[in-house]
Amino acid sequence: MNSAILITYDKEDSINEALGLCDAAGYQIVHTITQNFLKKPKYGIS
Repeated sequence: MNSAILITYDKEDSINEALGLCDAAGYQIVHTITQNFLKKPKYGIS
C-alpha cells in the first residue's frame, strides 16, 4: 500500500471526502495537514 500526506481544507466534509478518495485509491494517510487557503502561491500547493 502506498502512503501519502493529505493536504486539504479545514472543513470536516472536505477531510472526510479526501480520506475516502485516498482509501479508494489504495493510499494510507500518514499525516493530514489542513489549511484555510490552498491556492496561495506562497505555500507552493494548489
